[in-house]
Amino acid sequence: MSRASRILELFEEHYPWTKEPNTGRFHDYHFKTEEGQEYTVDMTHPEDDHDPAIVEFNAEHMPAYNPALGAASQSPYGITGMGRGHSQKIFSTVHHILKTHLQNHPEIKAIQFDASEPSRQKLYAHLAKRFATKVHIGHQGRRFTIKRRDMKELTDA
Repeated sequence: MSRASRILELFEEHYPWTKEPNTGRFHDYHFKTEEGQEYTVDMTHPEDDHDPAIVEFNAEHMPAYNPALGAASQSPYGITGMGRGHSQKIFSTVHHILKTHLQNHPEIKAIQFDASEPSRQKLYAHLAKRFATKVHIGHQGRRFTIKRRDMKELTDA
């Protein structure tokens, strides 16, 4: 299998997800892994047409972070170490949600998301480069902004 085929396969299988009814600018999506771990993807539409939509991704109902265990426990941000071998399917689901949302909301000109942990910064930088031809990375490598015109993989049907 070619490298390109493996990359495409990475984003094909996803968990079923649901969308809550819209509440103005706020759009919330939910999905659950086979083990029952729940995740949310929140998309906040901008107030100003020139600003990006903000994307937040979190694991729900996680045990408290234990600094002594580091990455072996849940991070204070809710995801490190929690993929438990399902990280590709989890990120495939997030990708599918974003792609669907952007197809349904052509008024969104850009998306923005943050990664506070160093391990997430590297992962998000890698994934963002797969989604887009150009990615602006700011705030000490923590904030990722992708303009719609650069989102080929996210907006293609």
